[in-house]
Amino acid sequence: MSGDDTRANEATRQPSLLVVPPSGPVTAHALRLHPGESLMPSLRSAADVILARIPPEKCSSAFVLTAVGSLKDATLRLANASRKDLKTDIGTSTNTSGGER
Repeated sequence: MSGDDTRANEATRQPSLLVVPPSGPVTAHALRLHPGESLMPSLRSAADVILARIPPEKCSSAFVLTAVGSLKDATLRLANASRKDLKTDIGTSTNTSGGER
């Protein structure tokens, strides 16, 4: 097939249909941490306050949508990684202050 034939086929090909299932309602809460505050205890505390206001049958899960800021130390874990993978693949600590690990 020549280059002209390939371009003609690409021009006439229909885009594939992306199927996106409907999502449920989302309620967002903004949270600001001050320098020196610990991330996980602050998130747990905020979640306790927020979830105490919502009947259990109205909330099946919670998640962090986005975050901006800096931490002195952070441990990252990929969703499908084991603790063994964590230590060998991405390390156990990420120093975000720009210094040596």
